[in-house]
Amino acid sequence: MAKNITRWSPDTCKCVIDYETDTDKPDDDPIISAVVTACEAHKNLQIGDHLSILLDENRRKNKLLSSIIHNIPSAVEEKVTTQRNTIKKLKPGYQYKWSYNMDRILEVELVGFSTLEKNTIQTLINNRFLNKVIIK
Repeated sequence: MAKNITRWSPDTCKCVIDYETDTDKPDDDPIISAVVTACEAHKNLQIGDHLSILLDENRRKNKLLSSIIHNIPSAVEEKVTTQRNTIKKLKPGYQYKWSYNMDRILEVELVGFSTLEKNTIQTLINNRFLNKVIIK
């Protein structure tokens, strides 16, 4: 049994946690081993809930951006990296500005997007995260 401890701080809050993974069981979910720092929004969480809530918030933000990239082709361009990989990113003039409110609802301002595009993204994201994302 080979265990690894990873220190992680999501970009969605100021928490810092240590979580444990077992290299012999790579498909198992990580287990939180310590809350190093809890942000104001998460300071009252039980240790067992901390990792799952941080992951949910981080994934929600990332899934929204992924939904934009995969469903609004007019807002996306391809770029070849120095390693010769092709990545998709938002075109100049399009912005994805996000933050979490006090209730931990993801609020996203989509700059450069049409009302139709914003409505499309809101519908797609509602199917995944009902009442947890607000598109502005």
